Amino acid sequence: MGGPKALMSVAGEPWWRVQSRRLAEAGIEATWVVSPAVLRVLCDQTGAPSSLVAADPDAPMFASVIAGVQALADTRPNGLFVLPVDTPAPARRVWSVLLGSDRPRVPAWRGRSGHPVFLPWSIAEELVRLAANQGHAADAPRLDHVIGPTAEVIEVDDPTVCMNLNTPSDIDQYLTSLRRAE
Repeated sequence: MGGPKALMSVAGEPWWRVQSRRLAEAGIEATWVVSPAVLRVLCDQTGAPSSLVAADPDAPMFASVIAGVQALADTRPNGLFVLPVDTPAPARRVWSVLLGSDRPRVPAWRGRSGHPVFLPWSIAEELVRLAANQGHAADAPRLDHVIGPTAEVIEVDDPTVCMNLNTPSDIDQYLTSLRRAE
């Protein structure tokens, strides 16, 4: 996409603004785990997310998940959501249906699993312990592999849970899905 996905342009504005608005509409307080380059840009932006955590852009995604969990350690929420930056924030009803379980929950649309993934706090703490026992970043597990055996898949009616914005065509598809939902 020619640069960090949080900064890519979607419908004439930076993607982080689109995501921030969708998260606010869903009532989700977000902790953003971003690269140092994105952090520098966001720190200079009006309306930027207030909770920002820098993570190594070259490390596996699992390392970013761990950085986010560690940033929340003092608050010890009941659970948290994992939403990669290139995955659109879904409608409020999706977040609601994923809450309230002692098991990880993964949304699916027409049988395809997606995001956001809900993790009960006890599972999030276990991930931090697992990461502490890992030797090298290259050995880091994938979140879906770690939670797979215990995760509950919840079928939802929002196709955005399966979207990844990796190409201009993906962005067009996302914008089209939003117009259809209106």
